[in-house]
Amino acid sequence: MLGVTCRECHHLISGTKYTAVPKLAAAASVSLRSFSTKNTQLVWGLYPPENTRAIKVGSKRTRVANVRLQHSQHSSSVSEEETERFSQLAKNWWDTKGSMKALHSMNKLRVPFIRDNLLLQGHGNSHTSKPLSGVSILEVGCGAGILSEPLSRLGASVVGLDSSKEVLTVAKSHRGNDTELEDLQYLDFWLEDIVALGTLKFDCVIASEVIEHVNNPEDFIKMCTNVLKPGGSLFVSTINQTQISYLLGIFVAEKILNIVPKGTHDWNKFVTPTEVNGFLANANCHMRKMIGMRYNPLQDKWTWSSDKDINYIFHATKQLEDEALDEENLEAVNV
Repeated sequence: MLGVTCRECHHLISGTKYTAVPKLAAAASVSLRSFSTKNTQLVWGLYPPENTRAIKVGSKRTRVANVRLQHSQHSSSVSEEETERFSQLAKNWWDTKGSMKALHSMNKLRVPFIRDNLLLQGHGNSHTSKPLSGVSILEVGCGAGILSEPLSRLGASVVGLDSSKEVLTVAKSHRGNDTELEDLQYLDFWLEDIVALGTLKFDCVIASEVIEHVNNPEDFIKMCTNVLKPGGSLFVSTINQTQISYLLGIFVAEKILNIVPKGTHDWNKFVTPTEVNGFLANANCHMRKMIGMRYNPLQDKWTWSSDKDINYIFHATKQLEDEALDEENLEAVNV
């Protein structure tokens, strides 16, 4: 890919018009040519059509280069150490009695939480068997699709991103040729890739049990918001940074009961609700709902909790464009 980074490589075609970067064009060994298909928006790097693939977001398709962009070593959304750790667990991802069983049972809470809050925001249709039909979802850190699959079965158009090729291989294999999952796609992309493209926007972005594994949680939230449509929904579940979260979430879960693989979590990366509220404010998002969750490992059961000392999940929405303009105008008046 000519050794360019994301920031140098977000070149777009709209129809057949070019926006070119001279130094890249000069360095390219392939000709830069336009191409178009019906009802398709095209995104290009330095690749002809045969070296691209389509990403479907709702009813809209976008073509992107088959080659992943080359990144700087300091990513906000990806930790190579964390990626390697989860890659080693790839074969166990769909074992509902194995090391990922807590994620499987968490679906009983997080799937209806996401579904119901999207419906409250006016997305989808509660009166059908596919209530999320027409809703575009990006799941960041999708793993092998434990959450992506049930959301797709509810009718959503889901794009799952993960930095582990091994885990994505398992995800694609499990999806197979299931016709009910035809609008579920898995991409070996980083969140930075989607941000750099600049044209892919989703009704909903989900990062479940992910933010505690990234290098920079504040930048991560900003990037998640960046790929949301105005008024779009952000769902994040994570672990609070408290003494009890270390005791139960790491010491007991990883070192005594072995219900989570050892080394899965770093307490220093846990994020508090106060920090989350600050991140959202800086990303022009409104907190809609935050609620605690408790896990009983003996029953393999999750329940809602009034406290957020360990696990919690929240729903936030991105400012509408007119809301942002109103705030800018208010600031101008105050000055």
